[in-house]
Amino acid sequence: MDSIPNPNMLNSFDFDALKVATLYVTCVFIVCEVLKYGLTQCKGPNSIFPEALIQLITTLQICIGFYEQSILKSTDYISIFVINAISFFSVHNIKWRIASPFTQFEDIIFNRKKTGVLGPICNLAGQFVGAFLAAGMTIISWEVLSQQTWITHIATMHSELLERPWCSWNSNDFPNFLFAFVSQIVIAVSMRMILTKLDTKFTPAIYTFYYTFARILIGFPGFDIMYSFSHLAVCSLKADEILGLFLSYMVAPVVGWLCCRFLMDSPITASQLKKEKKRERQEREAELLAEKTEQEARRKAGKQGKKRD
Repeated sequence: MDSIPNPNMLNSFDFDALKVATLYVTCVFIVCEVLKYGLTQCKGPNSIFPEALIQLITTLQICIGFYEQSILKSTDYISIFVINAISFFSVHNIKWRIASPFTQFEDIIFNRKKTGVLGPICNLAGQFVGAFLAAGMTIISWEVLSQQTWITHIATMHSELLERPWCSWNSNDFPNFLFAFVSQIVIAVSMRMILTKLDTKFTPAIYTFYYTFARILIGFPGFDIMYSFSHLAVCSLKADEILGLFLSYMVAPVVGWLCCRFLMDSPITASQLKKEKKRERQEREAELLAEKTEQEARRKAGKQGKKRD
């Protein structure tokens, strides 16, 4: 489905389309929430596979919500904002939070001593599978809804979506490679700086505002690589076009995010590195001293107990 809306089309509010999209996204949320709740019931404290499945379902949920926005091409930005808000706020609650591939890359590169490598890799794999399956799951759900003639608006609108070409992208839909690559790095750096400085409760609001105004101002928002992969996976493009889009919308955001992580949070000078190592050594020595003191106290207590006996 062509996901590059023409800004000139966003000029007439269609309340029926907004109702249909809202109902659809809400139903997807309920089904996914039930599935994730079931997985947590059989998930152990260090279970990797159930967590990867939760990442898969959450990514699937977000991408399906993006596809449903095809209904809203004839509405104004208010409708797009509402559907984005429902999608992001529904997946960002106390239990799940937004499935972000960037945090998995951070764990693999910067935090592997704490998190290990297998867990983040499995979570990334789950997200990629969810993004890949999103188009197929969307088509199946639209097929089912198009046959529900007792709910006229839902059946009609999703029948019309199925009649449209699934992907009608061409190179003219995107800016030139250099601009797209650099802009995605800048966007990723900016988003990380904003998201890490604010409380996590603001994360869905930041995502909602970005994906709303990015769709209107620049067409294809990019930034989140799962969103980009979900669309690239169903498009038949020339090899050079695929390579350009892959580098611009999947590699560039990761490069920007990780560079920002390195520059903001890592010791980047020799003196800072020495200070960090010295601080860690002092903490270890303090822990060892505390353990030694505690052992000495236990021995003295034991000796005093024997003397009394």
